Amino acid sequence: MIFISENIVSQDQVNYFLNNICQNFPNFAAGVIADYHGFPIVSKITDKFPYKEQELALEAIVKQRKFVDNENYIKIVRTLNEDDSIKLVIFLKRPNQNINGYKTLKSIIKRQILF
Repeated sequence: MIFISENIVSQDQVNYFLNNICQNFPNFAAGVIADYHGFPIVSKITDKFPYKEQELALEAIVKQRKFVDNENYIKIVRTLNEDDSIKLVIFLKRPNQNINGYKTLKSIIKRQILF
């Protein structure tokens, strides 16, 4: 179980949420949900992605320092809750093949009630 701001969320619920996001983008490379300290809550990383979960979690919260070379990837960072304490970072392989996926991503994040 994961404790997040007075709610208990199961690992299955968070994995299901992240899997929905992964299926939205055919060029998905990696995704991490992290708290405001940079600790990973859940991650999904493809086998060929060269970075670790901890580096991706830090990439979600830090704005001025780079932990991942964005040359081959498109980085998407979104806040998942109202107080900006839970962040989602997604890396997509270039070139961007699914522009409509951004609208779907926005609706997936709005519909979630986990965070």
